[in-house]
Amino acid sequence: MHSQEQFTLEQAAERIYVEKKLNLTDPEVRREFIADINEQIHDRITANIIAQLSEKDAIALENLHSTNAPAQEIRTFLDQHVTDLPGLISNAILQVRNEYLSE
Repeated sequence: MHSQEQFTLEQAAERIYVEKKLNLTDPEVRREFIADINEQIHDRITANIIAQLSEKDAIALENLHSTNAPAQEIRTFLDQHVTDLPGLISNAILQVRNEYLSE
């Protein structure tokens, strides 16, 4: 889950950067800007997931993360406890995109 999803989120962050049309010439600044967008997407996804979970399920998810459970185990948990995970991820990307492009 993580490698493919992360790759996709990084592509989304890159696309948001391109749409913002900042024209940053320093490659390190550009990389940091895209990393910031990517982090904000991750944060939004996490917040949206937590909002859907009961307190008990949120604790169970945290336990999976803290014990470094395999990605497939985490994905199975999310599929069982989160309604429309792909839609949730897409909405999080769109929310971050809209925030960046409105600035």
